[in-house]
Amino acid sequence: MKKFLIRTSLFLGSFIGIYFIFIARFIYLSNKVSFEIEPDKNILVLGDSQGQFCISDTIVDNAYNLCRFGEGYLPNYLKLKRVLESPNHIDTLLLIFTPLKTDKNADKCDFSQETVKHMLGKYYPFFPKKK
Repeated sequence: MKKFLIRTSLFLGSFIGIYFIFIARFIYLSNKVSFEIEPDKNILVLGDSQGQFCISDTIVDNAYNLCRFGEGYLPNYLKLKRVLESPNHIDTLLLIFTPLKTDKNADKCDFSQETVKHMLGKYYPFFPKKK
């Protein structure tokens, strides 16, 4: 019985320790998210993988590309909102989505309860913090 209790407490201690490491990492990465854009960038590019791979920051010097593979409207809206809240020099916005994302049934995929619940942890840093 003593051996069982020792092993169980070691397992639970390890599990709780790993859990706290993941939470600390999430908090660290959440505080690291920044939307400060260099002063020479005046074009913001938002969208899914089409924009991510079509417009390169290195070729279009004054563009800042925030496109990511598989992102829908909600994450891009939250990014745009955070960018507009921070001081920047953006005067042009390019929204790039595949035709599948602009289909009339795309909202069922992007804004379903399961999809939003799955993305909440990933995009939590983009939500505004009430003061």
